[in-house]
Parts: sequence; structure tokens; C-alpha cells
Amino acid sequence: MKKKLTAILITIVLAFGAFYLYKTYLSPKANEGSKEVTIEIVIEREKITESKTYSTDSAFLYDLLTEKQEELGSGFTKFDFGDMLTKLKSVEAGADEYYHIYVNGADAAVGVKEIPVTDKDTYKLELKKWK
Repeated sequence: MKKKLTAILITIVLAFGAFYLYKTYLSPKANEGSKEVTIEIVIEREKITESKTYSTDSAFLYDLLTEKQEELGSGFTKFDFGDMLTKLKSVEAGADEYYHIYVNGADAAVGVKEIPVTDKDTYKLELKKWK
């Protein structure tokens, strides 16, 4: 019984340690201050292709999309794994669709709440079908 308790405690300590290391060294860091970024929106089925430059102090893309929610018509859905962008220009993603995020032409590696807003970056949000 004592060995099981020790193993559980060690596992918990290691899990907290791994979480701390991720948050401290590996998670995306916010960029403070004023930035100028470009948001591109592509919704092919509605024939929407727009690009606009914004000045913002937002640290993460989620914050920027929330800040400009009225203009962008953005909306989010909460899931167990985090918030997901599910609406732009008031166009709701269907059951077989999602908004794909590109940062400077490359696929985003993290969710919308973890994508730092960096000066002069371009964020492309494109409605795509699940394959």
C-alpha cells in the first residue's frame, strides 16, 4: 500500500513539473504593446475573400477576434480541449467544416487562444471541410 501511494505522489509531482516546464519554456508567449497585423478571411462557399490590417494591443489572436467581434462577425464554441473559432462574417461553420488558421502562410500549431499576435504578421482564417 505504501509503494502505491509513493508511486501516485511521484506521478502527480512529475505531472505538475511537466506542466510548469511547458508553461514556463514551451508555451507561446504574449507580445506586449501596439502591433499592426493583417487578418485575411476566406469563405469560398459565400464568395468572401477579405483582407484588412488592424492596429491592436491584443496579446493573442482570440483577444483580437473578440475585440473586433462586431466587425468580423466572429464567434467561438467551447469544447473540452478549448475554444474553437466557429463563426466569421456571421457564417457559422457546418458540421463538416472548420475555420483553418494560418500564421504567415503556415498552419497554426496551437489553438486560437494560444496564437500570439506579433507585429506585421498575417493571420488567414479559411473555412474548410473536414476530410
